[in-house]
Amino acid sequence: MTPFEEPAGGGVVRRRRNTLGLVGFWISLVALLGACVGGAVLSPVGLMVSMAGLVRRPRGEAAAGVVLGLVGTFLLVLAIVLLGGVVLVFSVAVGAVLEGKVFNVTERCVREFNAERGHPPASVDELLKGGYLRDVPSLYGEPVVLRVESSLRVVLHSPGPDRMEGTADDRERVILLREPAAPNVPAVPAGGAGGELGTLVEPGGEPKGEPE
Repeated sequence: MTPFEEPAGGGVVRRRRNTLGLVGFWISLVALLGACVGGAVLSPVGLMVSMAGLVRRPRGEAAAGVVLGLVGTFLLVLAIVLLGGVVLVFSVAVGAVLEGKVFNVTERCVREFNAERGHPPASVDELLKGGYLRDVPSLYGEPVVLRVESSLRVVLHSPGPDRMEGTADDRERVILLREPAAPNVPAVPAGGAGGELGTLVEPGGEPKGEPE
């Protein structure tokens, strides 16, 4: 019997309704119209209810609900992906700024230590004890490690965002130091501190006095 078919023997013509399909249609419609204010989160619900309503007749509202639910769900997924991308880019940018600040401060302290003491610090603890640093430098919740590779090469190392050593996101800063400047020593006259002339030596090896 179709929705508008008159029952046998006469009677009132009644239109059959697909309640499940109608409910799914309205949920999908409201979710799509309210997508700008977060209503799209209801689109998957409307889609599922409308798909369940397709098993009953009439299927008009249910089919329309499926279409609206698909559109709303697509917009919801797109919004989640875009939001996730924005959050990821923002977190990477903030991490890069913080990383640069921590490394720059620690590098400056290493250079000051080397310039004043003539050798690089053996560890971060030495910078702390010397008063060059107030706190232990850290990145992503892990302390920065100072590694001396030579008297002129120091490496600052962090395990990176994953906090695991030896992975691709490890962070390092290589510091190339200059040799400490030699202290200024006043020039001494050839004859000694008193300014006297030294003794002349002949090619044969015999000392020669001052010429008359």
